Amino acid sequence: TDIMNNGDYHGVRGHVHEIYHEMTNMITSTGTKTFNDPMVPKLKLTRSEMTVTGLYLQHSSRPSEKVIFWIYGGAFLAGDSRGNLGIAEKMGMLCGADRDGEMRDIFIPDY
Repeated sequence: TDIMNNGDYHGVRGHVHEIYHEMTNMITSTGTKTFNDPMVPKLKLTRSEMTVTGLYLQHSSRPSEKVIFWIYGGAFLAGDSRGNLGIAEKMGMLCGADRDGEMRDIFIPDY
């Protein structure tokens, strides 16, 4: 089957995957934290603090070997992952074109 089935809807050439991943461990500058760890009663992490969401733009039927982690500006006031799809797509196309011809996939986190 052709993976390129929802790009037109999002205004891009690739396929957009909506990512939702609940982590069980979080690595911080002070060490590893675990969600609902009974051995660490002071740690009160919520499920939303342990969840990663975002958009993954895949340019071809196979995921690229290298993925661009797209961090956008906006000072937490403006912009979102969907609004950055177009420019992130272009960057993925340009980053792979001159080296090996493979376009880079992009992950754009929600924050």
